[in-house]
Amino acid sequence: MKIERFECFHYGCLMWIVVSTHLLRYFKFLYLSKHKKEISELKFFKLIASIKQEMKEIIKSNIDHIPGFLDQMEGLIERTCIKEQKKNKLTPLKILANLP
Repeated sequence: MKIERFECFHYGCLMWIVVSTHLLRYFKFLYLSKHKKEISELKFFKLIASIKQEMKEIIKSNIDHIPGFLDQMEGLIERTCIKEQKKNKLTPLKILANLP
């Protein structure tokens, strides 16, 4: 493999990581402020991996499609990525709320 090809692949992966983490931060803040719910990072990244190709097409296409796609993602996240309340366990948000 040529070094240029490797660098291109490497930078593409780094850009994907940056986009994914920015989306996670955006949706975590949105759900925390709107619904007082937390998003599971693991579930979120699994969802992102499953719709990766669709996200690439949206990014490459017209920029006007991105807000509609984010609205669709909000619905998907609400159905699949909300952190579950485990029996006798506190979520990090509840632990922080209980601090003196």
